[in-house]
Amino acid sequence: MSDESWSNKARTIGEIERPDHYYLGPDDQCAFFGEYTARKGWKHSTTNGIISNLKKTPDKRGTAEWQHKNRVISQVSSLICANLDPVAIPNLTIIPAPPSKAPIDPMYDDRIERIAQGIAPNIDARCLLNTSQSRPAAHLTDDRPGPDILEDGLLWNQEEANRKPIGNTVVILDDVLVTGATFVACSRIVKRAHPTASVFGLFVARRVPERTLGFDDFDIEP
Repeated sequence: MSDESWSNKARTIGEIERPDHYYLGPDDQCAFFGEYTARKGWKHSTTNGIISNLKKTPDKRGTAEWQHKNRVISQVSSLICANLDPVAIPNLTIIPAPPSKAPIDPMYDDRIERIAQGIAPNIDARCLLNTSQSRPAAHLTDDRPGPDILEDGLLWNQEEANRKPIGNTVVILDDVLVTGATFVACSRIVKRAHPTASVFGLFVARRVPERTLGFDDFDIEP
């Protein structure tokens, strides 16, 4: 896992990156490992290859493509473990961001749950949020719902929350940070259920918007 798009050390979303993810507020704390460029294909960068493998759909199960997915899931889990302070783990709960499909949907993909559960044997990783009704995957449509719509479509799993106390620090784990809408929607629900928890976002990658230069960007004399 190495080229300039990827770092084995988690990087913080700062003031330079934040405008790329316009739903994030100034107090939202998020980190990422790679920078993903949309519509450039898996060969474009290390990060693009990782995300492409992670997003292999469940209908690829049993194929060579699925083996690539399994390998990347294991690698990302190990990488997250290496970035965590072992002392902090007992007070930490990791919540996988729910995918676009409901758990009963045949195309439901548990990739984020598998990453979370593979981080460490003693990690508290629980699916405390579920999608109530399947919707198109965000990366396959230009219609990206905002936090309010996403929040309305998420369910808090109180039965799972009652199983054991939730940590003082909650990490919402997801694969790609795009607009920040999913993180904001999830964090709202978590904070309502546990107002004293500190909520952070951790992403395998953040999407880097395509930037093109127009003629107005150049100071050309007539």
